[in-house]
Amino acid sequence: MYNILPSPPRVGNLEQGGNYLFNRPFQGKDRLHPWRHCVHYDAHIVWIPSIDGKYNMKAKQNNPPRLDDLRHLADTCMTEEEKQLAETYVISAEGGSCFDGRSLDCEFAIIYAGRTTNTKGFSYRFKHYPFYRLVYTVSGSATIESSGGMRTSTAGSIYGLAPKKLSEIKCSSETPWSNLYIHYTGREAGEIHKRIFRGTSVIHTAHPSQIQVLFENIADECIERGDHYQTICDAYLKILLLKLASENERHVHVSPSQATFLRCKNHIEKNFESIVDIGQIAESCAIGKSYLHRLFKEHAGTTPMAYIAERKMKRAAWLLINTDFTIKQISFSLHFNNQHYFSSVFRKTFGVSPTLYRRNHWKKSGGA
Repeated sequence: MYNILPSPPRVGNLEQGGNYLFNRPFQGKDRLHPWRHCVHYDAHIVWIPSIDGKYNMKAKQNNPPRLDDLRHLADTCMTEEEKQLAETYVISAEGGSCFDGRSLDCEFAIIYAGRTTNTKGFSYRFKHYPFYRLVYTVSGSATIESSGGMRTSTAGSIYGLAPKKLSEIKCSSETPWSNLYIHYTGREAGEIHKRIFRGTSVIHTAHPSQIQVLFENIADECIERGDHYQTICDAYLKILLLKLASENERHVHVSPSQATFLRCKNHIEKNFESIVDIGQIAESCAIGKSYLHRLFKEHAGTTPMAYIAERKMKRAAWLLINTDFTIKQISFSLHFNNQHYFSSVFRKTFGVSPTLYRRNHWKKSGGA
């Protein structure tokens, strides 16, 4: 499976040619981290130094690198101290690993997805990162520093970065930066990334509500890991990428109506667990209840309370699978007046009672 060579061509200077990315010869402790400096993340041929100083050509032309190796490389982007410092600025984080072990030689495949909220001061550096990244800003803002310069991602915009690109993400706003993220790979990832971003790292989508829903669906599926979650996530990803690629204008200004809708929607995302009346949203967002209702019908195709109910049910489903809270505790945490009404709404949403939903998913996850 391996071809042993004295060295890859022209080692010494960073060089990319054909299907390879070469760096300097490995010395000392570098030999303990073969993926840190010498890898072509998108290619099907990878050079790795061996203990005797020679180089192994890993993976034939038709076989992509192993996922475990790429994940190991992703973990070395920052030191443990840098990661711990970044985590001190994290208000909330919810995500999961999505890839189920299939071959990386596929059209598109999500590796990680989720949502985070960070305070000003948050910073995360990507170095030699092996996956493509899409991050949708829900509220607040972040600056992205890379070789292409500095860009700002605000509510309703998306930043995207390709593998190997040195970059640093910083929360730059006084208000917390809430975002939805997707890290992915695949045969077609490079081509569609170019079609979407066309030399920049931040775009403003013409349909922010539709795009945000796709990000949320992917994050929810990745976190809940239900039946066929990988196939569902990858299907959502393909739809998302094609929608972004099909937009002709790359810098679309958000209309005042869309901006108000996004502001209200962001307020709901942060507070949906405690919201029981549309008046709470209208008062917090300083708009009328009838206008709020029209905004949601126009931009989300649903009513504010229906949207809140959906978010509560998704949260309830997650709590049923991932905690030992009783159904009564979950219903009260989501501000339902009584457990019977909560169970009724849950059954209407998922087709089964909360008890049966927990039992079915507990068995699938290997529980007693």
